[in-house]
Amino acid sequence: MDGDDLMFMWEQVQRSGLINIWRFQSMDDIERSFALMGRKVPPIWSGKDATFSTGCTKEMRIALDMQRTHPELQIVGPGPEKFFRRGDYGVGKYFDATITNALSKEAINMAGHHYSGHTEIYADYTKTSKYTMMLAHEELRVVHVSTHVSLREACDRVKKDRVLDVIRIANEGCKAIGIKEPKIAVAGLNPHC
Repeated sequence: MDGDDLMFMWEQVQRSGLINIWRFQSMDDIERSFALMGRKVPPIWSGKDATFSTGCTKEMRIALDMQRTHPELQIVGPGPEKFFRRGDYGVGKYFDATITNALSKEAINMAGHHYSGHTEIYADYTKTSKYTMMLAHEELRVVHVSTHVSLREACDRVKKDRVLDVIRIANEGCKAIGIKEPKIAVAGLNPHC
């Protein structure tokens, strides 16, 4: 069993009708949690809450779907409209970065949302046509021409214009995070699963 399996099972529980109350974290909840531990909220968390998470945006959509068929379901926390504001304003208006967790691609596709991963969800919600995922570790940054697709499709996506777009995005992204003169290398086809 992996993270995708757990996320798929959690969505089945969410859609079961067995949940009476759905609670979403607010910034007040986060502040109280840190206070109970005798700590201040780290600056990077300042102003953040469940409404900044793509996972929670998806959960809010599921909760609202379930509330239509189970009106007794209570939704507690920030109002639903706050969860969808990224579609109006785009990434960067309210936060600088996100950390994502396991995502069941099978579950989101079965629910009628056809994305191959987080990157495509963010691109759709922010109406971004040229995008890529960046992985980071210490001094290394890696961007992909394609993500989470079959080997056949990965090969088909390697086009000169797409490769140049990804190089430009990587260069701009590195500069945006403080790398003044990024050194960019282009690897050959590297299919992975």
